[in-house]
Amino acid sequence: MARAEFLMWAFYMILFLAHCQQQGGHGAAETVPGIGVNWGAIASHPMEPPIVVNMLKDNGIKKVKLFEADSWTVSAFSGTDIELMVGIPNDQLKKLSKSKGRAEDWVKHNVSKHMHDGGVNIRYVSVGNEAFLKSYNGSFIETTFPAMENIQRAIDKAGFGDKIKVTTALNADVYESGSNKPSDGEFRKDIYDVMKPIVQFLDEKKSPFVVNIYPFLSLYQNEDFPKDFAFFDSPSRTIDDKNHHYNNMFDANLDTLIWSLKKMGHPNVSIMIGEIGWPTDGDKNANPKNAKRFYQGFLKKMASKKGTPLHPGHINTYLFSLFDENKKSIAPGDFERHWGKGEDKMPIGAKGVRYQEHKWCVLSKDVKNMSELSEALSYACAGGDCTSLGPDCSCADLNEAGNASYAFNQYFQINDQSVEACDFNGVATIVSEDPSKGSCIFPVAIISSGTMLKWWSRWTLMGPLTLSVRVQDSAISLPDGCTKRKQNLLLRNSFASVSMGEEKPFDFLRTLFEGVIAGGTAGVVVETALYPIDTIKTRLQAARGGEKLILKGLYSGLAGNLAGVLPASALFVGVYEPIKQKLLRIFPENLSAFAHLTAGAIGGIAASLVRVPTEVVKQRMQTGQYTSASGAVRFIASKEGFKGFYAGYGSFLLRDLPFDAIQFCIYEQIRIGYKLAARRDLNDPENAIIGAFAGALTGAITTPLDVIKTRLMIQGSANRYNGIVDCVQTIIKEEGPRAFLKGVGPRVLWIGIGGSIFFGVLEGTKRFLAERRPTVAQYTNSEKSKD
Repeated sequence: MARAEFLMWAFYMILFLAHCQQQGGHGAAETVPGIGVNWGAIASHPMEPPIVVNMLKDNGIKKVKLFEADSWTVSAFSGTDIELMVGIPNDQLKKLSKSKGRAEDWVKHNVSKHMHDGGVNIRYVSVGNEAFLKSYNGSFIETTFPAMENIQRAIDKAGFGDKIKVTTALNADVYESGSNKPSDGEFRKDIYDVMKPIVQFLDEKKSPFVVNIYPFLSLYQNEDFPKDFAFFDSPSRTIDDKNHHYNNMFDANLDTLIWSLKKMGHPNVSIMIGEIGWPTDGDKNANPKNAKRFYQGFLKKMASKKGTPLHPGHINTYLFSLFDENKKSIAPGDFERHWGKGEDKMPIGAKGVRYQEHKWCVLSKDVKNMSELSEALSYACAGGDCTSLGPDCSCADLNEAGNASYAFNQYFQINDQSVEACDFNGVATIVSEDPSKGSCIFPVAIISSGTMLKWWSRWTLMGPLTLSVRVQDSAISLPDGCTKRKQNLLLRNSFASVSMGEEKPFDFLRTLFEGVIAGGTAGVVVETALYPIDTIKTRLQAARGGEKLILKGLYSGLAGNLAGVLPASALFVGVYEPIKQKLLRIFPENLSAFAHLTAGAIGGIAASLVRVPTEVVKQRMQTGQYTSASGAVRFIASKEGFKGFYAGYGSFLLRDLPFDAIQFCIYEQIRIGYKLAARRDLNDPENAIIGAFAGALTGAITTPLDVIKTRLMIQGSANRYNGIVDCVQTIIKEEGPRAFLKGVGPRVLWIGIGGSIFFGVLEGTKRFLAERRPTVAQYTNSEKSKD
């Protein structure tokens, strides 16, 4: 558990600085100020803001820097004395640079509403984050400073100009030195013309120049960089420059900035370190040992208040970062997800944190042929975080089974321990014994604010990402990973980078096939069980005036109806399932209901091609017009032609499209919510109960539409009603509005019980088929044969 021990140590040192009291000349205690933390939240399971803020308060942290002004997060600081810097993401710079009104709206909604008695202590707004990085190719050069000006005007107009300072957080690559000596430092030529007004603005407004300095990156990006120079405890490498001696990269870098500011004519601009830290995983130099060495030296330096040769004294600093962020881009390197120091590892831990159950997803012991796991590993790492599996990383010493288990568990935890997320075509299983080994920690996810807001992380269950993986002799291609070197490694050291890709056709067809089988099975079972109730309902709706209800022949037409129900149900579910999954990848998570509604409607349209002729024949037999299905088909064809089989098609769609969409939407949404509350997959009785409720509610809502549909379908060649509108008007005129609720009792009972049976059988059949899917080996053979 080396990482856990380090996290406790690192923040102990932070707190030591925050609370540390040094003895002055007269024995007076002098508090060391100025240490803050960055709080990023690009994670699958962000901790709830009130819990984090209380943890910061308990541990005496007085400064926090946020990368955006999320309202819930900012509001959590209300009533505290914690100084806050809120950020504006780069993707908002363009619109803020072009419109003073938008800048005023941003200030109104993200600053002003928090600035009241007992509100939030916002002290800085950082407009953009490292906007001039060379890798951005100048994308934000034209918009950053105008956006800063507009935000400053808006803050002044709101009356906070004397309290809140506007700045922009810049990476240390905005300045450079051709000789590596600080005195030769100057701002990059390609951005000099935009840096000049920014620096002048900061000087005039008494705002800080916020710079992010990362000694680790110098070491990461240059194999020849002297390692000891990245730390603070070795005089083996020094730079001599104008009677100043530099034995660490931080001092030299910061003084290069000071020289750059002097040469630009603004030597008095205050400087603030916006980010500095050391990652604990994802690279050969990113580990707890090096991180401990770095922080020990840096924090000792901050406590001494010695500063740098050109900046003696106190330096306001924000350490990076409070948490690991497992959804950050790994384009810069796999270490990007491993800067965190906090979570609940502070001396005073976070209170109120709720964890998922203590269970893990690992490789099944029954799997013997490790060479067959490539596909499953690709899928797991695409939706999870495998950045710790690379060479020289924390989990590099795992064997083949360990690599697979780690990848499976990452995917499993990110998906809130869903049972479906620990299948991998039958090669994984859920265990209750912690599989962590040495420095390789198998995490258990927290129940987070993100979990509660997003309902259910479906997109990761549908493979929206694929890995750049090539199968050849059980080897996996390793793109720029832990050591930035391209290697082909055996499964023992398997790791791959994530790239956007299409869902594989096989997955779509498999979902379609399983939907057809499950839908057909469920349709036949429910139709057979409830056919008599459906017959009674139909006869009640068809009765006019004082006609008596006939209870004979309640199974009349069942055989013919099953011939239609089987393909219709199969077609509906077969279309619904893959369309639903596709739409869930397109729709935002908070609009998942629209995905279910749309998929239900599309499935209903597909099924109607079979369902309507079946309904016409069934209902005419139920009302006694024909004694056999074959006779009904021949008579309708001869008297009414092909159109006769689609009598009432419009009214059928009017009823069934809303019915299908609403029922499946209600069922899916309740099931999702219940899963979250139960924190597990649902069993068949629970699925059946939810199906019954969804069916009964939808049946009651759509009864008037069903009455209209029934009247139009059974009229035959008599043409009593001339379309939907005429049918509605005639029923109201002759029987009154209450006629639209005819058969509502049997209908609600029928559909409620039917929903229970249908969804219970449906989910059971889907699970049965999933358990009997072919193993990974069976569907990777085609790939192997190509190599």
